[in-house]
Amino acid sequence: MTSKQLRERLAKLIQDARAVIDAAEAEKRERTAEDNEQIARIHGEAAELQGQIETLERQERFENGMAQFRTADPDHGRQRHIGNDGASADDGYRTLAFSGWCLNQYGLQECVTADHRAAMAQFGVEPNHGSLTMRLPSFYLSPNGVNRASDIFNALSVGSDTAGGFLVPEGFVRALEVALLQFGGMRQVSTLIRTSTGEPLPWPTVNDTDNTGEQLSENATQATAGTDVAFGSIVFNAYAYTSKFVRVSKALLRDSAFNIPTLLGRLFGERLGRIQNTDLTTGNGASKPKGIVTAATLGRTTASATAITADDFIRLIHSVDPAYRGSPGVAFMMHDSIFLEVSLLKDANNNYLIRPTVDSAFTGVTPYRIRGFNCVTNQDMASSLASENKTVLFGDFSKYMIREVGSMELIRLVERFAEMFQEGFIGSMSFDGNLLDAGTHPVKYIQQLA
Repeated sequence: MTSKQLRERLAKLIQDARAVIDAAEAEKRERTAEDNEQIARIHGEAAELQGQIETLERQERFENGMAQFRTADPDHGRQRHIGNDGASADDGYRTLAFSGWCLNQYGLQECVTADHRAAMAQFGVEPNHGSLTMRLPSFYLSPNGVNRASDIFNALSVGSDTAGGFLVPEGFVRALEVALLQFGGMRQVSTLIRTSTGEPLPWPTVNDTDNTGEQLSENATQATAGTDVAFGSIVFNAYAYTSKFVRVSKALLRDSAFNIPTLLGRLFGERLGRIQNTDLTTGNGASKPKGIVTAATLGRTTASATAITADDFIRLIHSVDPAYRGSPGVAFMMHDSIFLEVSLLKDANNNYLIRPTVDSAFTGVTPYRIRGFNCVTNQDMASSLASENKTVLFGDFSKYMIREVGSMELIRLVERFAEMFQEGFIGSMSFDGNLLDAGTHPVKYIQQLA
């Protein structure tokens, strides 16, 4: 019988029980023992029927999920799920599978049928695995909403949902990505590349700016000694980082009304976002990324160890080659406390030098600019105007490359926290970063006087 037929039977039983109750009330008498026995029998049959309906409808949901097929999405090669009716399916299927993986000791063993498990195995997920590998989305948000990494991602990465991302709900991925963006400015303005593996990635560089062409006189012989081009390279590695353990109570995991993917995504994103931004800002390059502050070069030294002036900003701007100043990736970067000090600077007429600009896109954002250049806050930079602090960066931040290995691993720990009725989850990702500087210094800094 179908679930619809079972529900019709259930409705008939409910009506029968109501008829017994109404008959006693119509006769203005108490229900007899026989009436109560009949009602109890009907309720027992109804409860059993209700259980059959729930089991059958759950099976039908799984079968509907299996009926979904994948179709290519022209949007940068990403995938979307299409149902039999041609409409885009919601994210409930992947959320169900992901939540089942979080809840059950044997992964998906206890929450799906044998046929369903066999199908999931085709996507690279085995029921007894204690970890699930997923790739991060092939995009990130820049301050103006432009997707500046997709083309590079498509060229360099062969990662796909078949590695397990098919079972990762969009809620997890979205929460993870948004949380990563919240902690510092490096991920917002740098160029992000993702590779499918973590072997060293050499990036060639060349600096031919010292060489110029020459005029050739009539009937003159071209010099036989040419000028060679000097090539170099910057090697991007893949340093492993983890979120540390995130412990979640079993009671919370079993609460079906709670959004587990969003919770875990935000927790992992916040933790990994903090450490990533720190090392991409101040890392020394020794078995870790070379941070932007470390890789940048001196552009201006202030006249005071504890003060900064508008002239310092103007001189910093012009210390960067004009070829870089015209790039869309050019911006200032500083700690919010330094930005406060700069915001308090006034001209001779007592007008503030920095004012919010009108957002031409009408998105509700009012960015601050200094002489027409965007200002990005980075809380991992120096926070005070103190001797020798590198307080302000300026230049083409698209020349700073963040290399990420394209997949993130999420591991579920069942036994470690069992005595506390908790389960542990830990996320890991590998990345590196460095400034593509062939000798022309695309990013420079203001340093406080010693």
